[in-house]
Amino acid sequence: MPEGLADMPPGPSLALTLDSIDVSRLATEDAYELTAALTRMVAHYEARLLVAMYDTALTAHEPAGSTTRAGDVKDHCADQLAWELHLSSSHAFSQVLLGRALVRRLPMVLADFQAGHLDQARAAVFVDCLSGLDDEIAHQIADRYLLKARTLTPAQLRERLRYAVAKADPDRARRAYLRAVSERAVWLQPFTDGTAFLGACNLPPHLAAAAFNYLDRLARAAKALGDPRTLPQLRADVYLALLSGETFHYQPPVDPLSQLADEQAAADATVVDDPDDLAGRTPEPKPRQRRPSYRRLRPDEVIVHHEKRLRRNIRRIARGGDQAWLRKIEHIEHVGH
Repeated sequence: MPEGLADMPPGPSLALTLDSIDVSRLATEDAYELTAALTRMVAHYEARLLVAMYDTALTAHEPAGSTTRAGDVKDHCADQLAWELHLSSSHAFSQVLLGRALVRRLPMVLADFQAGHLDQARAAVFVDCLSGLDDEIAHQIADRYLLKARTLTPAQLRERLRYAVAKADPDRARRAYLRAVSERAVWLQPFTDGTAFLGACNLPPHLAAAAFNYLDRLARAAKALGDPRTLPQLRADVYLALLSGETFHYQPPVDPLSQLADEQAAADATVVDDPDDLAGRTPEPKPRQRRPSYRRLRPDEVIVHHEKRLRRNIRRIARGGDQAWLRKIEHIEHVGH
């Protein structure tokens, strides 16, 4: 193992050193040191990639040979990136916005990221938790936790930042709740295995808990009468019966194919009840952080955000009406004006 590997900063010298190491000949302690060095290198290039993606997005819609950069990201600025990198447009745009936030708003986090002290997950936690704050307050909190973040997991870092943000801006949680609950929705998602997902999001928590409690009580009543289905299966069948308007007294109906699947699973013992669930010992679920989307846009980005939402809503309306109008909307989206 080369001496001083643990202290080598990421860059060409470290890359050459890492390429010269024969992993199969390393002792246990050296293997950990090598893994740490590789992690620094990966973080360094992840940071450079995000910066490059943001910079590339600023060149969108420019002709070949141009060195002009736009003042900020624009609608569809990540589409060509997505094409070149074989990514979805939404993921490419999320990476562009993450790079934008690090470059323009949290350069101190980007510096630690490029130095290999942070990985992308922890850099993203800084961006997500400090979004919506005044820049000066965000910088103060970031500076305070940068050194600590090097030895914290993303979840631990998120908890500390949430506390710091709540202390610095007590009304932020209320604003976040009002913004989220105004976007409550129900959606249906078919899966390729033939099943489907039906769910709701951004609900008032007390009403969501009351609704689940009602489903749970009906499922337990059916179980008490000897229904062979598991509690999760009964909750799902109660859920479908209530929402589809199918009446039942104690035991919810089930479609024939699902019943056959339940019988086979019971015979194979592949699906069984959780004893803690049956006994009512399942702990209450804890609040869970949303997956960052990096779409909580600042005022100078709101135009882009609302333009995309307006186009999406127009398309939904058009699908239910004049097909010629829908083709016109699709043409407008394609040419960008």
